[in-house]
Amino acid sequence: MTALIVQLQVASEMAVRDSRKAKEVLGICEQLTRDALHEIRMSVRTLKEDYQEASFQEVLQGLLDEFSSMTLMETRLLIIGGTAEIPLTYQPTIKRIVQEGVTNAKKHGNADTCIVNIHIFEEEVRVEIKDDGKGEKNITPNFGLINMKERVTEHGGSFRIESIEGEGFEIMVSFPLQRIATGVTG
Repeated sequence: MTALIVQLQVASEMAVRDSRKAKEVLGICEQLTRDALHEIRMSVRTLKEDYQEASFQEVLQGLLDEFSSMTLMETRLLIIGGTAEIPLTYQPTIKRIVQEGVTNAKKHGNADTCIVNIHIFEEEVRVEIKDDGKGEKNITPNFGLINMKERVTEHGGSFRIESIEGEGFEIMVSFPLQRIATGVTG
């Protein structure tokens, strides 16, 4: 979508100077739009399939199993509490955080093991992703970490990262769970 915006700006400038070039750029924009629409449709279809056919725990376990088989990095999933308590609006975000977390563990940390812990409490859902990679003394958040933080903040959650050089990297996220108080007054 960013490439599309840039191309549309170029086309706008070219429309005055060179209409033939503007038409070429608009053709590129059309193809970028078609490609983006195709990817959005595939993402939505994947999300629908994930959550219609399997429990959230099964979806996460499948993601980790697939990642392990492709990278040979050991992954473990520990869930404490019922995943049915996790709102459907949080599930795609949690899935993306887990996906990005294990990817970073292997890609940036060269980890052998990555453990995903999810704790469902009465007031919050906590997600912790810890790896045994190289760790870093000074962390410079990459696009993936920045995007993660933005997604968590959109849901009113908190996001924290820690890293110790030689001991790995940890992502800690929490999402609030709102409860409706019910009671009988008499």
